[in-house]
Amino acid sequence: MINVCHNKETNMTNVVPLQPHLNRYFPQESDLYFPIWTRPVAFLGKDGYPYKNPKYKAIVRISQPSNKPIQIGMVGHNYKVLRMKDLCTQIEKQLTESLEHKELDRVKVVDQISYNGAMLFRQYIFRNLKVDISDRSDSMFRVIVVNSYDGSTCFKMYCGSINSYCSNGQIS
Repeated sequence: MINVCHNKETNMTNVVPLQPHLNRYFPQESDLYFPIWTRPVAFLGKDGYPYKNPKYKAIVRISQPSNKPIQIGMVGHNYKVLRMKDLCTQIEKQLTESLEHKELDRVKVVDQISYNGAMLFRQYIFRNLKVDISDRSDSMFRVIVVNSYDGSTCFKMYCGSINSYCSNGQIS
């Protein structure tokens, strides 16, 4: 049986809208996604014997290109490690569910690492979500993610319209 529609308005109640897939818009691999481990902290006493300090733990990663472990942080034993890949995956999932294809299309992702990976930054710049704020400047929607493995800052996420030509990165 063939159904032919001749410019008739059709009510299609069984159609489910498809959500954009996050792999289409966001990189799945990044230098920010390195493995980390927690290790016990110890010190050498006057007698030359090691003594564990149960109040702290070390955050360790493998250094590139030496391929040797390095400590990137020492934090309290209750410190909750938030892996950057897990954070970004959840943020990207929410962005994909909240925004439309035309808004997600041409998103630019900028990653930055500081202090051997102790501080991590990711910016999502939505080039299709912009507003002219003057003759000389555009303001684009951005999401900025900050995470640390050394306890120097907690996980932070900034969202807002940021002037593209502003050298100090003020949020408009």
